[in-house]
Amino acid sequence: MFLSKDGSLPDLQIKENIYTIVWMSDDEVIYSIKNKGIYYYNLTNMYKQELVTGSDEFYIEAYDDGILKYDENILEINEE
Repeated sequence: MFLSKDGSLPDLQIKENIYTIVWMSDDEVIYSIKNKGIYYYNLTNMYKQELVTGSDEFYIEAYDDGILKYDENILEINEE
């Protein structure tokens, strides 16, 4: 569950079985669902995007400057 610090945004809950998660910024997260995929979610506007799909483990190891590392793979994320 994501709680709004100042009450200016609604509290949100991603109703999926999240395996791993990393913060991109104060209002953006990337999370994985084991054996399903990796997803981007913007908590401010509730925009969700599927980044990778498949039957891999999708264990997110790190995120830094647009580079997501997972399962010994690297994915470049276009930050706009």
